[in-house]
Amino acid sequence: MSPNKLISRKGLYGLVWSVPLTKLSQDFNLTSGQLKKICEKYNIPVPYNGYWSKLKFNKDVQKHYLDGNTNSKINLSASAEKSPIQQIVDEITADSRAPVKVSSKLKNPDILISNTEEYNKRSKNDFYYRDDKVFKLSINVMDKNEKRAFRLMDALVKLLRYRGFSFEREYYSTKMVIDGIKIPFDLREHHRRVPNEESNYPAYKYVPTGNFILTTGQYSDKREWTETSNIRLEEKIVRVVAWVEVKVQEEKEWREKAKIAEKIQEKEQKIKEEQESKRKAEEEKFNKLRLDSKRFEEYTVIQKYILEVEKRAIAENKLTQELKDWIKWANDKIEEINPFDN
Repeated sequence: MSPNKLISRKGLYGLVWSVPLTKLSQDFNLTSGQLKKICEKYNIPVPYNGYWSKLKFNKDVQKHYLDGNTNSKINLSASAEKSPIQQIVDEITADSRAPVKVSSKLKNPDILISNTEEYNKRSKNDFYYRDDKVFKLSINVMDKNEKRAFRLMDALVKLLRYRGFSFEREYYSTKMVIDGIKIPFDLREHHRRVPNEESNYPAYKYVPTGNFILTTGQYSDKREWTETSNIRLEEKIVRVVAWVEVKVQEEKEWREKAKIAEKIQEKEQKIKEEQESKRKAEEEKFNKLRLDSKRFEEYTVIQKYILEVEKRAIAENKLTQELKDWIKWANDKIEEINPFDN
């Protein structure tokens, strides 16, 4: 749904209680936070924490009712500032050359799509065929849905290339790459858990729904783009690319901040090392001063002793040649610890 269209309070209320805000916000080209603020502004109750989990497991839930004028209109585009993602969406949409449409038939497919199609054919004919080095995409859907999956991913890849991305095979997966930043992505079919009526074990089995899930990013930046029978991924390609570009910009800013922080850390480390070097130099100088003072003290005491020995020998007329030789030896010896000569 375009955010430029008006929607009634009752209509928005019905949507937020049927689809989680994180998914519904994508259809309005808003963030979940922006959509939640709009609901608060127009006094539209939203599901509480744990509501969707309880609903999933068929537990009792309580739905808050809508009060006031339910038919009053809300202009979503005027109710929230454009997010960075929406700004890029508008930029791509306004570019008449941007390949944003998913074709009804696969025409001139990108090399990644051709490789994936060929790989899937070979793996179907040969159960043991595996080649992790093939430059292909990760597409895991039922055979009857493959053609649509190829058209969808072909449009996505072409739009990414148009926006400056390239692709690289790394660690058994293909990643979109720009400015040295790599983002993995893949497409799979959603499976619904249903009771297993054929056997008691396992109690449940998973049935393909025909709806696709596109995954972009990884770890904390991982994002899953889901679809329903009413809102298909074909309508979300531009927004997917916009989200990727915003993530790339955030990563670039984070790396730049990390680089600056690293330089600051290196500078601080250099200052610390210089301060430590200066401290050690000062410590060495002071230790030398202490050592020299001790040597001077020892030198002075011994020198006085030698003089006193000579003085007494003269006074007692006992200055023999042997004593003279000793006095000379002693004077020469103490020069070894004379701090002024070393």
